[in-house]
Amino acid sequence: MAALTAAMFFLVEQPVRQMRGVQWKQACAFAAVIVMCAAATHATFKADGVTWRLPAEQRARLELQRFGMSPCTRTSDFCQFGDPAGAGRLELLGDSYVHHYVAALDDALKRRAIRGTTSTVGGCPMLPGVAPRPPRVAECVALRDRELSRVRASSADVVVVGQAWHLYLDGTDADKARQAAEIRDGLQALLRLLDRPGRRFLIIGGQVRPTDCSFDSVRMQPGPLWHAPPAPCRPLAAASARADSREIDAVLAAALEQRSNAELLRPAEIYCGESCPIVRDDGVWLFLDAGHFTVAGAQLMGQRAVAQISHVLSGVSQP
Repeated sequence: MAALTAAMFFLVEQPVRQMRGVQWKQACAFAAVIVMCAAATHATFKADGVTWRLPAEQRARLELQRFGMSPCTRTSDFCQFGDPAGAGRLELLGDSYVHHYVAALDDALKRRAIRGTTSTVGGCPMLPGVAPRPPRVAECVALRDRELSRVRASSADVVVVGQAWHLYLDGTDADKARQAAEIRDGLQALLRLLDRPGRRFLIIGGQVRPTDCSFDSVRMQPGPLWHAPPAPCRPLAAASARADSREIDAVLAAALEQRSNAELLRPAEIYCGESCPIVRDDGVWLFLDAGHFTVAGAQLMGQRAVAQISHVLSGVSQP
Protein backbone atom coordinates (compact mmCIF):
# COMPACT_ATOMS: atom_id res chain seq x y z
CA MET A 1 0.00 0.00 0.00
CA ALA A 2 2.87 2.40 0.76
CA ALA A 3 4.50 1.69 -2.61
CA LEU A 4 1.20 2.17 -4.45
CA THR A 5 0.53 5.43 -2.59
CA ALA A 6 4.00 6.76 -3.45
CA ALA A 7 3.58 5.82 -7.10
CA MET A 8 0.19 7.52 -7.26
CA PHE A 9 1.64 10.65 -5.66
CA PHE A 10 4.64 11.01 -7.97
CA LEU A 11 3.18 9.67 -11.23
CA VAL A 12 -0.40 10.98 -11.05
CA GLU A 13 -1.00 13.64 -8.41
CA GLN A 14 2.13 15.75 -8.95
CA PRO A 15 1.90 15.79 -12.79
CA VAL A 16 -1.80 16.76 -12.57
CA ARG A 17 -1.04 19.61 -10.17
CA GLN A 18 1.64 20.95 -12.54
CA MET A 19 -0.74 21.10 -15.50
CA ARG A 20 -1.64 24.66 -16.47
CA GLY A 21 -4.89 23.51 -18.02
CA VAL A 22 -6.60 20.17 -18.36
CA GLN A 23 -6.43 19.17 -22.01
CA TRP A 24 -9.16 17.09 -23.59
CA LYS A 25 -6.71 14.28 -24.29
CA GLN A 26 -5.85 14.00 -20.59
CA ALA A 27 -9.52 14.15 -19.69
CA CYS A 28 -10.31 11.33 -22.13
CA ALA A 29 -7.39 9.27 -20.81
CA PHE A 30 -8.59 9.65 -17.22
CA ALA A 31 -12.15 8.79 -18.23
CA ALA A 32 -10.96 5.68 -20.08
CA VAL A 33 -8.98 4.49 -17.05
CA ILE A 34 -11.98 5.04 -14.77
CA VAL A 35 -14.26 3.09 -17.13
CA MET A 36 -11.79 0.20 -17.33
CA CYS A 37 -11.43 0.09 -13.54
CA ALA A 38 -15.22 0.17 -13.10
CA ALA A 39 -15.67 -2.60 -15.68
CA ALA A 40 -13.03 -4.80 -14.01
CA THR A 41 -14.58 -4.20 -10.59
CA HIS A 42 -18.10 -5.01 -11.82
CA ALA A 43 -16.92 -8.15 -13.64
CA THR A 44 -15.16 -9.34 -10.49
CA PHE A 45 -18.30 -8.65 -8.44
CA LYS A 46 -20.53 -10.56 -10.91
CA ALA A 47 -18.08 -13.47 -10.87
CA ASP A 48 -18.27 -13.49 -7.04
CA GLY A 49 -14.57 -12.77 -6.75
CA VAL A 50 -11.57 -14.34 -8.42
CA THR A 51 -12.45 -17.85 -7.26
CA TRP A 52 -10.02 -19.54 -9.68
CA ARG A 53 -7.23 -18.57 -7.25
CA LEU A 54 -8.62 -21.04 -4.71
CA PRO A 55 -7.65 -24.72 -4.63
CA ALA A 56 -10.49 -27.21 -5.16
CA GLU A 57 -10.73 -27.94 -1.43
CA GLN A 58 -11.15 -24.26 -0.60
CA ARG A 59 -13.70 -23.76 -3.40
CA ALA A 60 -15.73 -26.61 -1.92
CA ARG A 61 -15.50 -24.98 1.50
CA LEU A 62 -16.56 -21.66 -0.01
CA GLU A 63 -19.69 -23.28 -1.47
CA LEU A 64 -20.57 -24.85 1.88
CA GLN A 65 -20.35 -21.47 3.64
CA ARG A 66 -22.58 -19.56 1.24
CA PHE A 67 -26.16 -18.64 2.17
CA GLY A 68 -28.40 -21.71 2.25
CA MET A 69 -30.26 -20.52 -0.85
CA SER A 70 -27.09 -20.87 -2.94
CA PRO A 71 -27.85 -24.22 -4.68
CA CYS A 72 -30.76 -22.76 -6.66
CA THR A 73 -30.68 -21.50 -10.24
CA ARG A 74 -31.81 -17.88 -10.29
CA THR A 75 -33.94 -16.23 -12.96
CA SER A 76 -35.16 -12.70 -12.32
CA ASP A 77 -36.84 -12.66 -8.88
CA PHE A 78 -37.17 -16.45 -8.63
CA CYS A 79 -34.97 -19.46 -8.13
CA GLN A 80 -35.47 -23.13 -8.91
CA PHE A 81 -33.90 -26.08 -7.15
CA GLY A 82 -34.32 -29.82 -6.87
CA ASP A 83 -34.93 -31.55 -10.21
CA PRO A 84 -35.50 -28.87 -12.89
CA ALA A 85 -37.26 -31.42 -15.11
CA GLY A 86 -39.26 -33.01 -12.29
CA ALA A 87 -42.97 -33.63 -12.68
CA GLY A 88 -43.64 -32.94 -9.00
CA ARG A 89 -43.74 -29.38 -7.72
CA LEU A 90 -42.94 -27.72 -4.39
CA GLU A 91 -43.19 -24.05 -3.43
CA LEU A 92 -41.30 -22.16 -0.73
CA LEU A 93 -43.23 -19.16 0.56
CA GLY A 94 -41.82 -16.57 2.96
CA ASP A 95 -38.74 -14.48 3.58
CA SER A 96 -35.06 -15.38 3.90
CA TYR A 97 -35.84 -17.63 6.88
CA VAL A 98 -37.50 -20.05 4.45
CA HIS A 99 -35.17 -19.31 1.52
CA HIS A 100 -32.22 -20.93 3.31
CA TYR A 101 -34.16 -24.23 3.32
CA VAL A 102 -33.30 -24.59 -0.38
CA ALA A 103 -30.14 -26.47 0.59
CA ALA A 104 -32.06 -28.51 3.18
CA LEU A 105 -34.56 -29.73 0.56
CA ASP A 106 -32.46 -29.81 -2.62
CA ASP A 107 -31.19 -33.40 -2.45
CA ALA A 108 -34.54 -34.80 -1.26
CA LEU A 109 -36.30 -33.13 -4.20
CA LYS A 110 -33.75 -34.43 -6.70
CA ARG A 111 -34.22 -38.00 -5.46
CA ARG A 112 -37.97 -37.71 -5.94
CA ALA A 113 -37.93 -35.81 -9.27
CA ILE A 114 -39.54 -32.73 -7.72
CA ARG A 115 -38.93 -29.17 -8.87
CA GLY A 116 -38.84 -26.50 -6.19
CA THR A 117 -39.48 -22.78 -6.72
CA THR A 118 -39.25 -19.73 -4.49
CA SER A 119 -38.97 -15.99 -4.66
CA THR A 120 -35.54 -14.50 -4.02
CA VAL A 121 -36.87 -11.35 -2.32
CA GLY A 122 -36.62 -11.40 1.47
CA GLY A 123 -37.67 -9.26 4.39
CA CYS A 124 -41.43 -9.34 3.77
CA PRO A 125 -44.19 -11.18 5.69
CA MET A 126 -46.44 -13.39 3.57
CA LEU A 127 -49.32 -13.73 6.06
CA PRO A 128 -52.50 -11.75 5.39
CA GLY A 129 -53.11 -9.29 8.20
CA VAL A 130 -49.46 -9.13 9.32
CA ALA A 131 -48.20 -5.63 8.54
CA PRO A 132 -44.81 -5.27 6.82
CA ARG A 133 -42.21 -3.17 8.58
CA PRO A 134 -41.37 0.34 7.32
CA PRO A 135 -39.92 1.56 5.04
CA ARG A 136 -40.78 -1.32 2.68
CA VAL A 137 -44.52 -1.44 3.30
CA ALA A 138 -45.66 -0.78 -0.29
CA GLU A 139 -42.97 -3.05 -1.75
CA CYS A 140 -43.82 -5.90 0.62
CA VAL A 141 -47.58 -5.65 0.06
CA ALA A 142 -47.04 -5.84 -3.71
CA LEU A 143 -44.66 -8.78 -3.27
CA ARG A 144 -47.12 -10.62 -1.02
CA ASP A 145 -49.97 -10.16 -3.50
CA ARG A 146 -47.75 -11.44 -6.32
CA GLU A 147 -46.46 -14.44 -4.39
CA LEU A 148 -49.85 -15.50 -3.05
CA SER A 149 -51.33 -15.35 -6.55
CA ARG A 150 -48.42 -17.36 -7.97
CA VAL A 151 -48.46 -20.07 -5.31
CA ARG A 152 -52.25 -20.31 -5.38
CA ALA A 153 -52.15 -20.97 -9.12
CA SER A 154 -49.19 -23.37 -8.87
CA SER A 155 -49.65 -27.10 -9.38
CA ALA A 156 -47.40 -27.75 -6.38
CA ASP A 157 -48.55 -30.51 -4.03
CA VAL A 158 -46.43 -29.14 -1.16
CA VAL A 159 -46.06 -25.57 0.08
CA VAL A 160 -43.39 -24.80 2.69
CA VAL A 161 -44.04 -21.62 4.68
CA GLY A 162 -41.50 -19.84 6.86
CA GLN A 163 -40.81 -16.38 8.27
CA ALA A 164 -38.55 -14.55 10.67
CA TRP A 165 -41.38 -14.97 13.16
CA HIS A 166 -39.52 -13.26 16.01
CA LEU A 167 -39.72 -9.93 14.14
CA TYR A 168 -43.52 -10.01 14.33
CA LEU A 169 -43.78 -11.26 17.93
CA ASP A 170 -41.78 -8.66 19.76
CA GLY A 171 -42.82 -6.09 22.33
CA THR A 172 -44.68 -5.80 25.61
CA ASP A 173 -46.98 -8.57 26.85
CA ALA A 174 -49.99 -6.62 25.55
CA ASP A 175 -48.31 -6.21 22.17
CA LYS A 176 -47.42 -9.90 22.02
CA ALA A 177 -51.01 -10.98 22.68
CA ARG A 178 -52.18 -8.88 19.73
CA GLN A 179 -49.26 -9.95 17.53
CA ALA A 180 -49.78 -13.63 18.35
CA ALA A 181 -53.43 -13.32 17.30
CA GLU A 182 -52.37 -11.64 14.05
CA ILE A 183 -49.91 -14.43 13.27
CA ARG A 184 -52.40 -17.17 14.16
CA ASP A 185 -55.23 -15.61 12.15
CA GLY A 186 -52.89 -14.72 9.29
CA LEU A 187 -51.57 -18.28 9.00
CA GLN A 188 -55.06 -19.73 9.06
CA ALA A 189 -56.17 -17.25 6.38
CA LEU A 190 -53.10 -18.13 4.29
CA LEU A 191 -53.84 -21.85 4.46
CA ARG A 192 -57.49 -21.29 3.52
CA LEU A 193 -56.41 -19.19 0.55
CA LEU A 194 -53.84 -21.67 -0.76
CA ASP A 195 -55.58 -24.92 0.12
CA ARG A 196 -56.86 -27.30 -2.52
CA PRO A 197 -57.44 -31.07 -2.70
CA GLY A 198 -54.18 -33.00 -2.39
CA ARG A 199 -52.05 -30.06 -1.25
CA ARG A 200 -49.97 -30.36 1.95
CA PHE A 201 -48.26 -27.67 4.00
CA LEU A 202 -45.06 -27.68 6.04
CA ILE A 203 -44.73 -24.71 8.39
CA ILE A 204 -41.20 -23.87 9.59
CA GLY A 205 -41.25 -22.79 13.22
CA GLY A 206 -38.97 -20.49 15.17
CA GLN A 207 -35.39 -20.56 13.90
CA VAL A 208 -32.36 -21.40 16.00
CA ARG A 209 -30.68 -18.03 16.56
CA PRO A 210 -27.17 -17.94 18.08
CA THR A 211 -27.38 -14.26 18.93
CA ASP A 212 -24.39 -14.39 21.30
CA CYS A 213 -22.01 -15.30 18.46
CA SER A 214 -19.97 -12.78 16.51
CA PHE A 215 -20.14 -13.41 12.77
CA ASP A 216 -17.73 -11.97 10.21
CA SER A 217 -18.86 -13.29 6.84
CA VAL A 218 -15.72 -12.04 5.06
CA ARG A 219 -13.21 -13.57 7.45
CA MET A 220 -15.24 -16.79 7.57
CA GLN A 221 -14.47 -17.43 3.90
CA PRO A 222 -11.32 -19.22 2.71
CA GLY A 223 -8.63 -17.36 0.77
CA PRO A 224 -5.43 -18.14 -1.16
CA LEU A 225 -3.29 -16.46 1.50
CA TRP A 226 -3.30 -16.92 5.26
CA HIS A 227 -5.79 -14.86 7.18
CA ALA A 228 -7.12 -14.94 10.72
CA PRO A 229 -10.59 -16.51 10.73
CA PRO A 230 -13.04 -15.45 13.43
CA ALA A 231 -12.97 -17.43 16.64
CA PRO A 232 -15.43 -20.32 16.36
CA CYS A 233 -18.61 -19.98 18.39
CA ARG A 234 -19.37 -22.50 21.07
CA PRO A 235 -22.54 -24.56 20.45
CA LEU A 236 -25.73 -22.89 21.57
CA ALA A 237 -27.41 -24.58 24.52
CA ALA A 238 -30.42 -26.54 23.28
CA ALA A 239 -32.52 -25.42 26.25
CA SER A 240 -31.85 -21.79 25.33
CA ALA A 241 -32.77 -22.32 21.65
CA ARG A 242 -35.99 -24.12 22.57
CA ALA A 243 -36.97 -21.48 25.11
CA ASP A 244 -36.39 -18.78 22.47
CA SER A 245 -38.74 -20.46 19.96
CA ARG A 246 -41.30 -21.91 22.38
CA GLU A 247 -43.69 -18.96 22.22
CA ILE A 248 -43.88 -18.70 18.45
CA ASP A 249 -44.01 -22.48 17.99
CA ALA A 250 -47.01 -22.59 20.35
CA VAL A 251 -48.78 -19.89 18.30
CA LEU A 252 -48.11 -21.75 15.04
CA ALA A 253 -49.16 -25.10 16.50
CA ALA A 254 -52.45 -23.58 17.69
CA ALA A 255 -53.11 -22.25 14.19
CA LEU A 256 -52.67 -25.75 12.73
CA GLU A 257 -54.83 -27.66 15.23
CA GLN A 258 -57.76 -28.09 12.86
CA ARG A 259 -55.57 -28.87 9.84
CA SER A 260 -54.97 -32.49 8.84
CA ASN A 261 -52.88 -31.48 5.80
CA ALA A 262 -50.44 -29.16 7.61
CA GLU A 263 -47.66 -29.87 10.07
CA LEU A 264 -45.13 -27.87 12.00
CA LEU A 265 -41.38 -28.39 11.75
CA ARG A 266 -39.70 -27.16 14.93
CA PRO A 267 -36.04 -26.34 14.12
CA ALA A 268 -34.99 -26.01 17.76
CA GLU A 269 -36.31 -29.52 18.49
CA ILE A 270 -34.81 -31.17 15.40
CA TYR A 271 -31.57 -29.31 14.71
CA CYS A 272 -30.44 -29.29 18.33
CA GLY A 273 -29.42 -32.40 20.23
CA GLU A 274 -27.85 -31.71 23.59
CA SER A 275 -26.68 -28.47 21.98
CA CYS A 276 -27.07 -26.59 18.70
CA PRO A 277 -23.86 -26.69 16.59
CA ILE A 278 -22.70 -23.39 15.10
CA VAL A 279 -19.38 -24.49 13.54
CA ARG A 280 -18.50 -28.01 12.33
CA ASP A 281 -15.52 -29.88 13.73
CA ASP A 282 -13.62 -29.14 10.50
CA GLY A 283 -14.18 -25.38 10.93
CA VAL A 284 -17.02 -24.98 8.40
CA TRP A 285 -19.59 -22.48 9.67
CA LEU A 286 -23.20 -23.69 9.82
CA PHE A 287 -24.66 -20.20 10.23
CA LEU A 288 -24.01 -17.14 8.07
CA ASP A 289 -25.29 -14.88 10.83
CA ALA A 290 -27.47 -15.16 13.91
CA GLY A 291 -30.43 -16.78 12.16
CA HIS A 292 -29.54 -17.82 8.60
CA PHE A 293 -28.09 -21.21 7.74
CA THR A 294 -25.16 -21.59 5.41
CA VAL A 295 -25.42 -24.38 2.83
CA ALA A 296 -23.66 -26.69 5.30
CA GLY A 297 -26.05 -25.74 8.10
CA ALA A 298 -29.14 -26.17 5.93
CA GLN A 299 -27.90 -29.56 4.75
CA LEU A 300 -27.41 -30.64 8.36
CA MET A 301 -30.93 -29.44 9.13
CA GLY A 302 -32.22 -31.46 6.17
CA GLN A 303 -30.43 -34.58 7.37
CA ARG A 304 -31.83 -34.27 10.88
CA ALA A 305 -35.34 -33.54 9.60
CA VAL A 306 -35.25 -36.27 6.93
CA ALA A 307 -38.13 -38.26 8.43
CA GLN A 308 -40.50 -35.28 8.54
CA ILE A 309 -39.43 -34.02 5.12
CA SER A 310 -39.92 -37.49 3.61
CA HIS A 311 -43.37 -37.71 5.18
CA VAL A 312 -44.43 -34.39 3.69
CA LEU A 313 -43.02 -35.22 0.26
CA SER A 314 -44.53 -38.71 0.18
CA GLY A 315 -47.78 -37.38 -1.27
CA VAL A 316 -46.17 -35.46 -4.15
CA SER A 317 -47.22 -36.71 -7.58
CA GLN A 318 -44.45 -38.72 -9.22
CA PRO A 319 -43.63 -38.84 -12.95
